[in-house]
Amino acid sequence: IAPFAYIYARHRLGKPIINWTIETKMVMAMLVLAVLFTPVAASPGDSVATLSEVFIKTVIIFILIIGVVSTRERLLAMIKLTALCGTCLAAFAIKSYATGNFTMKGDRIEGLVGGMFSNPNDLAAALNMLIPLAVALALMNAGGARMLYAVCAALLFSRVMVTFSRAGFITLAAISGVMLWKFGRGSRSSLTLATLAAAVLLFSFFSGAYRSRLMTILDLNSDVSGSAQMRTALLERGLDLALRHPIVGLGMGNFHIYSIHEKVAHNGYVGTAAELGMIGV
Repeated sequence: IAPFAYIYARHRLGKPIINWTIETKMVMAMLVLAVLFTPVAASPGDSVATLSEVFIKTVIIFILIIGVVSTRERLLAMIKLTALCGTCLAAFAIKSYATGNFTMKGDRIEGLVGGMFSNPNDLAAALNMLIPLAVALALMNAGGARMLYAVCAALLFSRVMVTFSRAGFITLAAISGVMLWKFGRGSRSSLTLATLAAAVLLFSFFSGAYRSRLMTILDLNSDVSGSAQMRTALLERGLDLALRHPIVGLGMGNFHIYSIHEKVAHNGYVGTAAELGMIGV
C-alpha cells in the first residue's frame, strides 16, 4: 500500500517518483547487478529468493524514506521513532536475559521479532547504531524528554551487553569512543577516565562465560566452541572468492554455496564483494 500511496502523492504534486540522490543511484546499481548475475549464478533460485524476500523490499523502503523524509523535522521524527522502537526490542531482550530465556543454542537470547532481529549478533549491530542517536536526543532535549531518551540509551546499551556478541562489544567500544570525542566538549579527559572506570566495573560484573567469550577476541584459539576460528576461516574464504570473481560475482544469495558448511559471510562488505563483484562493493 505504501509504495502506491507514495506514487499517487508524487504524481499529484507533479514531482518525479524517485529522488535520484547519489545513494539512490548506488542502491539501484546494486539491484541491476543482482538481476544481471542471476542467470549465471550457481543457484538462480537463491538469487531470486533473496531479491524478492529481502533486497527489493529494502530498495522500496529506501526510496520511500528518501522521498518522504525531506525536512529536518521529518528526519528528527524518524530518528525518534526508530530509537523508541529499538528500545522496545531492547527491553524485551533484557527481560529474556533476566528470566533465563536462552533460546539460541541454550546459552544466548534471541530477539523479539523475526528476520535480522532474531539473531543476537545482528540485533546488537542494529541497536548499536541507535545508541548515539538516543544520546544525541537526550542532549538536545530537557526535562522529561531528556530522561526518556537517557533511559532509552541505557536500555540499548544494556541490550547489546546481554547479547554476548563479540562484534557488538567491539562496535559498542568504538561508538563510545566516538561519542566521548563528539559530545565531550572540553571535558573529554574526565569523561574518558569516568568511562574507563565504569567499563572496568561493568566488566567485573560480567558472567564468567561472557568474559571468556570476550577474551577470544584476543586469542581466537581459546574459543572452545570453534566460532571464532570459523569466522576467521569464513573471512579468508570470502576474500578469496571476491578476488577470484572481481567482475562477475557469484550472484546475490549464492555465497553459502561456495562457503564453508553453508555458512553466510558474516561480513556485509566481503559478502557483497563476492556476490556482486568489485562494482557492487
